[in-house]
Amino acid sequence: MSNICCSTDAGRSVEDQRQICVRFATVSVRQFSYTLGDSPSTSCGPPTALSWSYSCPNSLNTISIERYEALCHPQDQPRRSRRELKMSVERRRQILQDICDDDDDD
Repeated sequence: MSNICCSTDAGRSVEDQRQICVRFATVSVRQFSYTLGDSPSTSCGPPTALSWSYSCPNSLNTISIERYEALCHPQDQPRRSRRELKMSVERRRQILQDICDDDDDD
């Protein structure tokens, strides 16, 4: 089990400070489809968003958080930076083009 703890000290006296912990035991993995988004923070190109439809791959449906972290974030590989997590304009356009192409096939 993994704990995430944070302090509630924002604007409180030392006597009122306390720590809140949340414990996670399992993770449920879902794979969501993309759709055209409505985010005003996209400065260039079309915004993308996760759609409401999803699938749950059988092999990773519900697993322990320790197993998930070991599979998805090996110790010898650093986590991706915020910059690496940003999706390029070209990638967003390609995703939306693929969605349109899939709709045309139906």
